Amino acid sequence: EAAEAVLPQSLDSISRVVTTGQIARRMAHDLSNPLSAVIWLAQVMEQSEGPASAREDAGVIAREAEKARDILRRFHATTHSIHPFQEPFNINDLIRQALETRNINLEASRIVAKTRLDANLPPVTGNPELMLQAFLNLIDYADNLLKATAEPRQMRITSRGTASTIRIRFSNNRTDIPNQNQAGIFDPFQQAADI
Repeated sequence: EAAEAVLPQSLDSISRVVTTGQIARRMAHDLSNPLSAVIWLAQVMEQSEGPASAREDAGVIAREAEKARDILRRFHATTHSIHPFQEPFNINDLIRQALETRNINLEASRIVAKTRLDANLPPVTGNPELMLQAFLNLIDYADNLLKATAEPRQMRITSRGTASTIRIRFSNNRTDIPNQNQAGIFDPFQQAADI
């Protein structure tokens, strides 16, 4: 009976992930068009014969808009194929993607993220989008926790495996997630501040 009660909740959660992914994918696409225009105009201004300070400002705008466009591209790629079925994927690739997605936040919080990933891990079969979301939640949790503490702020992610088991460990130099909050890590709609 407990398993029967959990299944509808899991299906509902997957359905919400699919719908959110579709909306987010559309938003990323819609935002990329005006952003391309901003980049183009900033590049034109940067190469114009106007005042040097205006050209420098235009260069900053162009570079920052390029960063935003790259974020949108990665976000679009992340949400491109959110669906409830399982497929083979590489755990280490997802860890790298999660760190790349959150790199700006970690740099702003002055958190040094280090990895030690087992290069010989076999592919895993599952839902890569849900696994990526769990990794993002863990990184967000560490960010929220560590930015409120004194430096140095460090996060380490390790992966290691055997023929039948893969272990992924997220750790930091401060504290662990309380047991009662650990279930929220796998909820794609959980806010890291609430974990």
